[in-house]
Amino acid sequence: MEPETYYEKFGFQIPNVIFPTGNVVKDGLLYIYYGVTDTAIALATVPLDELVDYILNEPQ
Repeated sequence: MEPETYYEKFGFQIPNVIFPTGNVVKDGLLYIYYGVTDTAIALATVPLDELVDYILNEPQ
């Protein structure tokens, strides 16, 4: 994960930063809760099988 959107790049306290704070797997979907620029909490989702496939098959 890396900052991409405006609210992830520009914030009140620390700009251009995101930090995962927790995750949940439900029905094959990974929910990643993360803080953005010390001002908010956001949510990203990815199908778990796609993430595992990407990690195992991504060229170094």
